[in-house]
Amino acid sequence: MDPNPAFYPRPIGVSYSTPSPQARRASIDTSTTLVPDTDQDSGYFRALEDANIHLNRPQIQAVRHGRGPLLTLAGAGCGKTTVLAARAGYLMAMRDVPASSILLVTFTSKAAAEMKLRIAGLPGVRPAAARAVQARTFHSFALAMLRHHGVQDEVFGETQAQHTVMKMMLRQLGLSEAFQPESLLSALSAWKAEGRSADELPETVR
Repeated sequence: MDPNPAFYPRPIGVSYSTPSPQARRASIDTSTTLVPDTDQDSGYFRALEDANIHLNRPQIQAVRHGRGPLLTLAGAGCGKTTVLAARAGYLMAMRDVPASSILLVTFTSKAAAEMKLRIAGLPGVRPAAARAVQARTFHSFALAMLRHHGVQDEVFGETQAQHTVMKMMLRQLGLSEAFQPESLLSALSAWKAEGRSADELPETVR
């Protein structure tokens, strides 16, 4: 059978004699060798190792990070949740940070629950401390901030609920045939993304 003409084993214009680039081999060293017993925080990493949590060098650096922001870039399956949980435990055990002062934010409720579960499983973390750590989705955190600042309006986070409300409004205004809820919701989202307020909305739609 003829090979698929749309498949190219190499980018167009690259000679077959050109060697394929090779990624640098990652170190297999973990906290077992990277964190000597003489380090002040070695006890914490020994406890993690007893729980079968062996962090590599970049992960250790992220867990140990001091004050100020830290940007950590990692792909899927690189241990992001493990590092976040280990860092939360480190802040409590080594920096005396109150558990209630720790906030972990993620995209899904499932991931937030997973982080709480990981923290509860860390050595030396009391159940009460694990419960006190806040793990939220971005949306639930934003809603909590709105409520904290006195906003009591109903917030529809689910797309289906937003569509239902928009359909009701269009029906009441007699515009059901003129606009699609999805189009209006998309336009409103773009309007908000530009930092504009409801007062700036145009009176008519072209």
